[in-house]
Amino acid sequence: MRTVAISLFVITCVYGVLAHFLVLFVLIKRRIPLEYTRIGVPGYLASICQERASGCGRRFEILARSSDVAFWLGLALMSYLLFSPSGRDAA
Repeated sequence: MRTVAISLFVITCVYGVLAHFLVLFVLIKRRIPLEYTRIGVPGYLASICQERASGCGRRFEILARSSDVAFWLGLALMSYLLFSPSGRDAA
């Protein structure tokens, strides 16, 4: 189970980062104004895509939301790996 959790954690991290940067790249390329201090906040890019539907397509909003889901799933998996009894080394 631990190996599966580690594999899912790595997959969610890679997918979340790549999807986030892809949406960010598209928003910058289309010259949509952003608050650069909030770019890493989960949900921010999706809300920008939703507000500016004409400048950003629905598919990029869905991609941004899925990167947020990947973030929260990765956080849950990390918590499981760190705090589960089977995840700790026996001393």
